[in-house]
Amino acid sequence: MASSIIPFGSEHSVALHTLVRKRAELDGELEQHQRLIRDLQKAIQNLDAVLVLLKPDIDIGEIAPKRARPTHAAAPGEITGIVVDCLREAEGPLTSRALAQAVVERRDLDPADKKLEITMAKRVRACLRPLRLAGRVRAVPIAGEPQGWVLVTKQAKHAVTVPLELA
Repeated sequence: MASSIIPFGSEHSVALHTLVRKRAELDGELEQHQRLIRDLQKAIQNLDAVLVLLKPDIDIGEIAPKRARPTHAAAPGEITGIVVDCLREAEGPLTSRALAQAVVERRDLDPADKKLEITMAKRVRACLRPLRLAGRVRAVPIAGEPQGWVLVTKQAKHAVTVPLELA
């Protein structure tokens, strides 16, 4: 297919062939999604027709679309609970990446899924911020690593932090 559009030996032929293949792939995916959209629109039209049959004075425009749940959605406070438990059980500071891996493990999700790991890391960081602002956790430096997180105990709230070099 690409060779009929881009002759071999032309300037940038490898890049052009790759781009033509990628465009064809995306175009096929778009057609598939458009077919799904048409099917969904037809299903909505059928539901609207039944609603009007059952209640002729219904205002279909007042029916707000329901937002779909995000992939691997957690119950309210579930991620925060796992993060706090992990920090409580840890013997030292944990990075947000380590906390995300713990969330994936405790929720029995696929640990090999890198996209999921990134999503969970974002969710962990999102729950760490209010915990930090509330004084429940604090960031600490870890040698050669990004910052770590520790749970703030009642004694630690009043204690003076000693820099790593002096300890």
